[in-house]
Amino acid sequence: MTATGFLIMAKNSQTLRPRERLGWFLRAQYPGVGRDKRLAADLAVSPRTARNLFEDHWPSDDTFGAIVRRFGEDVWRVLCAPEIGPVLAELTEREATLARELEGLRARRRQVEGLVEAAAVGVRGRRRVDREEAAQLTLPLFDQAHN
Repeated sequence: MTATGFLIMAKNSQTLRPRERLGWFLRAQYPGVGRDKRLAADLAVSPRTARNLFEDHWPSDDTFGAIVRRFGEDVWRVLCAPEIGPVLAELTEREATLARELEGLRARRRQVEGLVEAAAVGVRGRRRVDREEAAQLTLPLFDQAHN
């Protein structure tokens, strides 16, 4: 495979590299004639630096800082959003797994609660008395004893 073939394959790939996404973003922001001079004026860089940005060259630290100051969140979304996709898919899958586990635990809890309610009914169908009910039954006995 020749080097030319490699470059063509890279241009046709599904995901663009950050420098290509930055170039795409800047070309969309500055269409038409004179874009080099307009971008250079906005970023306070030379027209040659602006032309390099349009040709998908990665900027120097100072130029990148000027780009971020000029475009803010928009440029961050363009540069970082494609890498977020796989992470978002992984988190969505993990969330679905946890939801299934939670539903399983809730079903188990309902099953145990059903067993507890069934245990409240004693031998031969006699109902067991809980603490509150027992306190209500014995309260009059203590009241009479203290009088």
